[in-house]
Amino acid sequence: MWAGLLESTAKRLIRIGDLKITWPNGQTRTYGDGTGPGCAITLHGNAILHRLVLDPELALGEGYMNGALEIEGDDIRTMLAILAGNARAAGRGRFNAALPAARKALRRLTQNNTLAASRHNVEVHYDLSVRLYELFLDEDLQYTCGYFPHPDMTIEEAQVAKKAHIAKKLLIEPGMKVMDIGCGWGGLSITLARDYGARVVGVSLSKVQLEHAAKRAEAMGVSDLIEWRLVDYRHVREEFDRIVVVGMMEHVGQPQYATFFDRMHRNLSPDGVALVHTIGRATPPGLAAPFINKYIFPGAYVPAMS
Repeated sequence: MWAGLLESTAKRLIRIGDLKITWPNGQTRTYGDGTGPGCAITLHGNAILHRLVLDPELALGEGYMNGALEIEGDDIRTMLAILAGNARAAGRGRFNAALPAARKALRRLTQNNTLAASRHNVEVHYDLSVRLYELFLDEDLQYTCGYFPHPDMTIEEAQVAKKAHIAKKLLIEPGMKVMDIGCGWGGLSITLARDYGARVVGVSLSKVQLEHAAKRAEAMGVSDLIEWRLVDYRHVREEFDRIVVVGMMEHVGQPQYATFFDRMHRNLSPDGVALVHTIGRATPPGLAAPFINKYIFPGAYVPAMS
């Protein structure tokens, strides 16, 4: 039954490209019009079939992880390009499945990042070895997109430019009291203290990040200008001249937006300025991919411009 449903879905969905599937019974079939780079996958065992029907996004990732779904040459990029491209062409978002409708109905519950949930989500994602992040981030450990005023800039140059751009927008002056919500490994806080003379309070729920940030600030001679706090932003009760939030709003969750902005408003001095830097989507509000929500960014949500 599940094999038939999945093959029917593959025939209906894959109209463009070249996707070969070897089924658990050993039969190989090709889907698509043969255009573009091709990809071949093998499904091992019947257990993965019903999961691909009911929850394809999560089943794809988990199947690859546990070996139930084998991708020839480990060409994940091409496989995802074929699947996502066909889903968009069919007007089905990322993929078509039975479970997303239920997840959408429960969105306010799953994204309601309470204090306990927020602590757990941060621990899962950020309280990992700093060495892991050093493998793929720039030397300042900036975890958000860079700013490229010139297209030939390196990622390191773009991250320096981003921090300068943020400081310019905030009109930072020496002695200003600044709160950096979700301060990460301390790169922006250190820059605002060292280069602009600000007195910074870095706020985070990650012990690992704060410990690393404190060591960096000490090494750069600005530890007297920065206070690192292991605290939820909702518990901060004091005024600041400036508040900056870079790459943290994605972890707030839509049900907490009113609390998030109300807390910033209450923490700003009467003539204070806040800057929020976030990933955004031009498409209507939606859901985080289930694989990302489970394994990468639990509780996260990318805000829609609407």
